Amino acid sequence: MRKKPTEEQVHQIPINKIDILEQRLRYDPEDESIVEFAADIQRHGLLQPIGVDASLNGRHQLLWGGRRLAAHIRLKKDYILARVYGRADESVKTIALIENLQRRDLTIQEEVDAVTYMHTEEKSSPDQIAVKLSKSRGWGLRRLSLPIFGADLQAHVYEGTI
Repeated sequence: MRKKPTEEQVHQIPINKIDILEQRLRYDPEDESIVEFAADIQRHGLLQPIGVDASLNGRHQLLWGGRRLAAHIRLKKDYILARVYGRADESVKTIALIENLQRRDLTIQEEVDAVTYMHTEEKSSPDQIAVKLSKSRGWGLRRLSLPIFGADLQAHVYEGTI
């Protein structure tokens, strides 16, 4: 297990030295919100740094701030302001999920995919998922149970008709 982020320091990090790996929950470079966000950063600058793990072999792992990074890439920037942390004890995907849940609503499908990943790949129990995400056990169980239902029912839930 990795350690919690500690001793953060803010640095200008070369964008080409940042790895995304499993962090990406959502990202489409042509997404209108990324285009608008890039224009806002161009006008006002970056208001909050991204978060990255401490350097591994000269590279950094993105912990959060994927949309900020995507906007900088869209603007063809070479560097981005980043808070650099010691190695985190949560998986990168879990950290990204927590950030996305706190920042803006994910779709139900994105929540189901992320919680299922935490349960199957990281072997987190429903109780552990609830604690990590600051959600109720029932919230996690509902998302874990959706994949057992047929594709028709899932589609209705994802579309918001149920």
